[in-house]
Amino acid sequence: MTLTVAARFGVDLRAVTARVRQMVLAAGEQALGLPVRRVDIEVVDLLEP
Repeated sequence: MTLTVAARFGVDLRAVTARVRQMVLAAGEQALGLPVRRVDIEVVDLLEP
């Protein structure tokens, strides 16, 4: 699975993408009843604060 996101300029992108990944993994496993093996996150834009 690949997600594209926009992030606010100045945030810790590693921390933000790690949290998004955790949330997607948990939601995917709950919805599908199967383990989600991989979630790729691509930051495509930075937004002004």
